[in-house]
Amino acid sequence: MLMEYRRHSEQVPADLGCSALETAFIELDLTTSDCKIAYDRVEKWARTEKAPFNINFAPFRPIGAIAAGNCFVLKSSELSSKTSCLIDTDESRLFIAPTVVHSVKGDDSLELFGPVLPVVPVKDLDAAIEFINARGYPLALYVFSHDASSKNNVFDNTQSGSAVANDTLVHCATDGFPFGGIGASGSGSHTRKFTFDMFTHLRSCSILHPGSIRFSEAPYSVNFSLR
Repeated sequence: MLMEYRRHSEQVPADLGCSALETAFIELDLTTSDCKIAYDRVEKWARTEKAPFNINFAPFRPIGAIAAGNCFVLKSSELSSKTSCLIDTDESRLFIAPTVVHSVKGDDSLELFGPVLPVVPVKDLDAAIEFINARGYPLALYVFSHDASSKNNVFDNTQSGSAVANDTLVHCATDGFPFGGIGASGSGSHTRKFTFDMFTHLRSCSILHPGSIRFSEAPYSVNFSLR
């Protein structure tokens, strides 16, 4: 933009119908300044930040029952011919046992909100990452591996509401961590201060000093200066 400053200063007024002074102050100088600020600070903005709160783990009860009876339980044979139950299902208590469904097709679109784990075979880790990125971003992403580079590879090349290595649900039970989705899995962050911030409007307030009227009110003189 700096190299083509003169050409832009001629074309922008013609395209937008604004004055040369407005073009210089708003369209070119401010845009150039914003780009420079973003370029100088993008690494800092993208840097990983530690949670500024005390980290305490709160235990969750192992709940597998369906509240209020608003759902029904499918038999294993109705889920898939390759479904395995880890524990017997007690339909009288509206309880779904932990269930593993393997050899699932990648184009299935059922949303699961219970102890049912579909297993989709993939060739390697890169194929798994490609599979994740080809769909809506998940609410949570779990990686189980003792290899640090593999975990970092998944975290760095995918997006999700939360990401956990070698465990599940601890991000929900960790005091001070935000909980929320991204894209198809939701938006915003919840829990404590994050909930407060999400429902808080950050209002900008400007208090003008006497000299500011020289900038906000036309006409401008030939020798106009903010100083």
